Amino acid sequence: MRVAAIVNRNAKRTRDPALVSTLERAAQQAGVRAAIVPTTSVEELSHALREQRDQGCDALTMCGGDGSLAALIAAAVPIFPSLPPIILLPGGTMNTVARNLGVRGSIPALWSRALRNLAQAADSPRLPTASVDVMRVTVHDERPLLKTEPDLSATPSERTRYGFIFGAAMGARYLAAYDSRPGPAWATWLALRTVGSSLIPGGGPFARWLFSPAQAELSIDGKTLDEHAFRIVLCATVPDVGLGFRVPWQAGRVPGRFHVVASGIPITRNALQLPRMLRGQPLVGSPHVDRLAQTATLAFERPQQLTLDGEVFSGSHIELAVGPALQILLPT
Repeated sequence: MRVAAIVNRNAKRTRDPALVSTLERAAQQAGVRAAIVPTTSVEELSHALREQRDQGCDALTMCGGDGSLAALIAAAVPIFPSLPPIILLPGGTMNTVARNLGVRGSIPALWSRALRNLAQAADSPRLPTASVDVMRVTVHDERPLLKTEPDLSATPSERTRYGFIFGAAMGARYLAAYDSRPGPAWATWLALRTVGSSLIPGGGPFARWLFSPAQAELSIDGKTLDEHAFRIVLCATVPDVGLGFRVPWQAGRVPGRFHVVASGIPITRNALQLPRMLRGQPLVGSPHVDRLAQTATLAFERPQQLTLDGEVFSGSHIELAVGPALQILLPT
């Protein structure tokens, strides 16, 4: 077997100058044919994937965070006839997708375990894997963001992304606030601030900004819903969207479906349901949409902040569908 390890040098935990040589040395010791390819841009990533496809690649490794994995999938879909199995070496700040799959540990330790599996398997179908659906998210009128507001003067363009956790309204605003000082400690502080502000009768200033309703038309599997104002919009194929919050509690339960949660529940009532979010139970109250879907469309009255696997962008007309099923090689 031959594996290509893509190392995103922009990720938080991949900046050690000795990392590439460490990964190469471990592959040599395990007797596994491996190409370790550092990249710093989408262009370099696409070039590396074409090169590895041409040389014959049985498995891909992504050493980076959630955004790195999303970029890998987006670049690999048009290059590979079918996506090869992927090994995750979490090197980002939060690594939410990897945590959903139980992939935890240091990069060298996870790499060594993956190499052991590769060395012992005659072919990839015999390797321990988890299957997870990818969402395909197309924004028909994407515009760049100016800090936290869409640039309405820019010419809109269509773009398709691939990922696992899509958010609008509260989810995207929270991520914009998180991006000012990314890291687990800041994310925890923001979560506590959100709860505290939400418990103030009527909501404190931060909660009112975070949960201000967005007007939109939502269609699921071709049926337009009656609800039109949403404080939270989450679509996901994995249940944990960060810090243990399992709002899309059905995500990943049914192959070929993603979970849509679109809620207009009042601010304080949302905050009081924190234990339900952490336990992976459905929210209680209305207006509230909670269902599995193959496709969904969102049409906002005006361009909104949007997010997919940690990347923030903007638009008003979005289509979501189930993309390819991804086989993740699990370290054992």
